[in-house]
Amino acid sequence: MENVLIEFKKKAKKQNIIKAVLCSVAISLLFNIPFLISFWIMDYKYKFIICAGIFIIGISVLFPVLYFKKFKYTEIQLAKRIDDL
Repeated sequence: MENVLIEFKKKAKKQNIIKAVLCSVAISLLFNIPFLISFWIMDYKYKFIICAGIFIIGISVLFPVLYFKKFKYTEIQLAKRIDDL
């Protein structure tokens, strides 16, 4: 029984990491679009470097926040999810 719980925890952790990565990439891209458009209109020289930096910083800030606050299961949530199966 404990082996099943460990395997399920690993599977749930992988799923939650993938969800957090995809959400942080999507939010960071949405946040980056206005900067890219404004730099393009102003014909700024280093627009892609700055936007890449904003994108990377956005992902590095959003991933831990989303993973630990939204997608990480508590033991009770994990037990409920196992019971639903």
